[in-house]
Amino acid sequence: MIQKERLNEITIVRAIAILGVLLVHSTSFITVELPTASRSYAFYNFLNTFFKYGTPTFIFLSSFVLFYNYTNREITKKMLFNFYKKRFVFVVIPYLIFSIIYFALTVHLYYDYGLLEAMIIFTKKVLTGKAYTHLYFVFISIQFYLIFPLVLFLVQKYKWVSRYSLLIGLVIQWTFVLLNHFYFNITFKGSISLSYMSYYFLGIYLGVYLEQFKTFLNTNKRYILSALWLVSGFYYVYAMYLTREGLATYDSMVYELLWNAFTYFAAIFYFGFAFIIYEKINSKIREVLLYLGDISFGVYLIHPLFLLFYRMIPVSIESPWYHLFNLGLFLSGLVFSIVAVEVLTRNFRYSWVLFGTVRNRAASQN
Repeated sequence: MIQKERLNEITIVRAIAILGVLLVHSTSFITVELPTASRSYAFYNFLNTFFKYGTPTFIFLSSFVLFYNYTNREITKKMLFNFYKKRFVFVVIPYLIFSIIYFALTVHLYYDYGLLEAMIIFTKKVLTGKAYTHLYFVFISIQFYLIFPLVLFLVQKYKWVSRYSLLIGLVIQWTFVLLNHFYFNITFKGSISLSYMSYYFLGIYLGVYLEQFKTFLNTNKRYILSALWLVSGFYYVYAMYLTREGLATYDSMVYELLWNAFTYFAAIFYFGFAFIIYEKINSKIREVLLYLGDISFGVYLIHPLFLLFYRMIPVSIESPWYHLFNLGLFLSGLVFSIVAVEVLTRNFRYSWVLFGTVRNRAASQN
């Protein structure tokens, strides 16, 4: 088996993605509680909308890493056993642990369930990725791991699968989205991996054709990608602003299309951007980004805890400190999460049950 080149650029993209996640989560309540007539509302709407690339980028990266590393590997019982062992230990177990933590905390704060009722509700939430708002990402990742051997087999056996993977992913996703919109009406659509197949198949395409993509980045055609990212982002932000201001209302499929287009192009843009700037950025900044990218999964899992506790601090939207408070909300989610992951991984032998693999994540990439 040929050892693939280690791609530190992926870790940079993870760092960019987790910053996007934190910005969106730290501004979600603000766009609801702040009057739309406020002079700063457009700014918060921009932050809450333009940075929604975070989770879709993580979804894309999870697929990219798999197909970058496994496309040329023979599918054997040993390979599959090791693959699922790693995913169970470093993904499923942290998912279950944090599902318990968040569910127990929300029940303690907001509900008065009996033991049996709580167990039934918890089981339903775990099986739909809804134990807390952000855990759907891990839940849909588990779904994709289940079908990964089949998809890998098809990619290896039929070259057209990887060649047309961009189109295949979009067709699968939008077939499901439209069928659900007009017929199924599944309320937890966001917890079903079919809703994100365009990102998974984007990962397949770039995982197989990475060298061709690098060549593309050295041409002027890369500016087309930048334009698609910016234009789609502008329309998405503007549509959300008009909606929140009560100035326009669109069909839900319009929002879905704008979100998909923007986050899709954003994932490609940041991926390419990391390859372009990796050697050019200041070495200290690069090391900070690499560190943040290495612990991004842990930060992703734990940061809502600190946002929840921080929001318990009473502050009025009329307070002159309101905007500083909001900045503190973002920083608390970022800094406290980093500290928590760092301290626990350094001092807790079994920290993998919480954060999966943290150390040398960029080196392993499988």
